[in-house]
Amino acid sequence: MKKISFILSTMLLMLCLFVSTNEAQAQTDLLKKAYDAYENNKYDEAVKLFSEVLNKDDKNYEALLVRGLAYSYLNDNKAAMTDYNKAISIKAADFYAYMLRAKANFPLEAYKEVITDCSKVLTMKEGEKYHKHAYYLRGKAYLKLEKHQEALNDFEEALKIDPKYEQAEIYRDIVKDIIDRPVNPRPRPRPITPTPAPRPNKPDPKPNNYNQFMDINWKAPVASPVESKTASYTIKAMLVSKSEISDVKVLVNGTAQVNKGNAVRKVRTQDKQSFDRNLEVDIKLVAGNNEVQIVAVNKEGTSLSMEKTIVYNSPTNTNVERPNLYILSVGVAKYADENFMQLQYPAKDAKDFANAFLDQEKMPQNRQLYNKVETIILTDETATRKKIAEAVVDLKGKASANDLVILFFSMHGDKDGMSDFYFMTHDAEANPDLYATSALHNIWLANHINEFDATVVQFIDACHSGQAGKEYARKSLPLNIERHVDDLNNALDPSSRYIFASSRGSQFSQERSSWENGAFTEAIIDCFNNKTHTDTDGNTIQSDSDGNQVIDTNELSKYVSKTVRLITDGQQSPKATIIDGEPLNLYIFE
Repeated sequence: MKKISFILSTMLLMLCLFVSTNEAQAQTDLLKKAYDAYENNKYDEAVKLFSEVLNKDDKNYEALLVRGLAYSYLNDNKAAMTDYNKAISIKAADFYAYMLRAKANFPLEAYKEVITDCSKVLTMKEGEKYHKHAYYLRGKAYLKLEKHQEALNDFEEALKIDPKYEQAEIYRDIVKDIIDRPVNPRPRPRPITPTPAPRPNKPDPKPNNYNQFMDINWKAPVASPVESKTASYTIKAMLVSKSEISDVKVLVNGTAQVNKGNAVRKVRTQDKQSFDRNLEVDIKLVAGNNEVQIVAVNKEGTSLSMEKTIVYNSPTNTNVERPNLYILSVGVAKYADENFMQLQYPAKDAKDFANAFLDQEKMPQNRQLYNKVETIILTDETATRKKIAEAVVDLKGKASANDLVILFFSMHGDKDGMSDFYFMTHDAEANPDLYATSALHNIWLANHINEFDATVVQFIDACHSGQAGKEYARKSLPLNIERHVDDLNNALDPSSRYIFASSRGSQFSQERSSWENGAFTEAIIDCFNNKTHTDTDGNTIQSDSDGNQVIDTNELSKYVSKTVRLITDGQQSPKATIIDGEPLNLYIFE
C-alpha cells in the first residue's frame, strides 16, 4: 500500500512539473508574440498580448515597461503611468523606468513629478547615457513652471554632455532671451474707482509657447496627435514677424531635418514691408511618435512653435532606408618570415569577427540595422601587403557617404626606428629597417581612410596598436528598429573616425587557448553575445547597458575596455579613439 501511495505521489509530482513546464513555455511564447507586435508597431495588439502575460504574472517587469511604451505610442499616458508606477514598485533601482515615467508625465502637465523623476535618473550612474535627456526634460519642466534660471542651468548641462544636442541649444537660447528681456516698469497706482458691472467671462488666451518674437501658426497639422499612413508628411505654418526672418528649422524628435527646395515663401500682400512667411516642407517620419516643432529666428530673437505629434504606424519595418555595411577582416597567424613569432588565433579572430556581422543579415527584416552586409576576409597567405591595400582601395570606391565600413586587423604590429607604426602582413620582413617596403604603414592606411566617403570604424588587435590612432585627422551618427536605424543614419559622417585598439602603445596583445581568440576579439564577441562578466570588485560588466537590445560604439568601448583588463589580469588595456563622432549603433541582439 505504501508503495502504491509512493508511486501515485511521484506520478502526481511529475504531472505537476509537466503542467508547470508547459505553462512556462506558453508564457514565453506569448511574451515573444507581444514583443513582436510591439516591434512591428502594432501597439493595440501589443497591449492586448502584454495584458495576457500580466494576467498570469502581474510582476513581470519587462512586460510592464513595454506595455507602458505601447500605451505611450497610443497616447494613453495615464495608462502608461500606471504601468511605470508598478514597474518602479517592483524594481526601484532601474533608471529606465524613471525616465519613461518622466516622459509620460510631461504631456499630463505633471511637471513637478517630471522634475522629481529626472533628478532621480541623474543620481544613477547606470543611467549615465540618459543624463543629457534627463537634464533636457527637466529643463523643459522648469520652463513650464517659469523657473527660468533652473531651466537654463539644465539646458546648459545637457549641452556640456552633448554639444550637438540641437533642441537643448534652441531651448537654452529661448530661456536666455526670456531672462535677458527688459522688465516693464511697474505702472503707477490709479485712483480707486467703483467696481464696474461684471462682464461675460472670456476664455483665457492660448499660450504662445515661446513665440515671443513672432507668431508661428500651424496650418497642418492642426490637431495633435495626428496619424500619417505614409513615412513622410507635409507640414504647413504661417510665420508672422515684424522683422526679417533669418533662419527657419524643422525639428523632428529633437533633430533638425534638412529641408529641400524653397520651403519658406513670402506671403502675398500689398504691404511691401511685410516680413510674414509661409512654411511648407516635407518631413521624414520614423515609426511611432514624431514630435515636430518649428524654430524661427529674426533680429529680436528665437521663437519656438507649439509641439505637434505625428504618429506613423508603419505596417512593417521594411520601408526604412538602411545603410550598407562593408567589412574588411584581416588575420595573420602564420608568417612567411620564420623570424616572426608564429601566432595561433588571428586568422580565427578575423573569421569570427566577420561572421558575427554576417549573422545580423540572417535576422528577420524587422530586426536588421543594415541593408546588406558584405565581407572581405583575408587570412595568412592571402593577407599580403598588396592584397590588403587593394581591398582598402576597392572599398573606398564602393562605399558611399551613407554607408558604414569596418576594418578589422588581427596580427603582429610593430614600430620602426622612427616610431612609425606598421601592420605586419603575411609577407612582412622581420627587420624594422625593411618595414617601409614590406609591411603596411599606418600613415598609408590613415591617408586612404581620410579619403573615404563613408564612415569608417577600425578594430586593431595587434601589439602596440594604441599607436595606430595617432595619424587620423579630421577630413578638409526596447527595440524600435526604425528609430535605431534612423539614429545610425544620422550619426554617419565621413569626417568622423572610430578606432578601437587592443592595447596601449607600450603593451603586447594576448591570446590564450582557453579563449581560442585574442583577448580583444574575445571581448568583442562576448559583447555581441550579450555575455556578462563580474569584475574583481563584484561589479557586473554588462554589454547592453541601457537595455535597448542595441550595441553602440560607446557601449562597446566601455565593455571591451573593462573585459580585456579583467581577463588579462590588467596586463592589457584597450584604447578607443573617437574623432568628431556620434555614438554609432553597430549590432542588434537576436
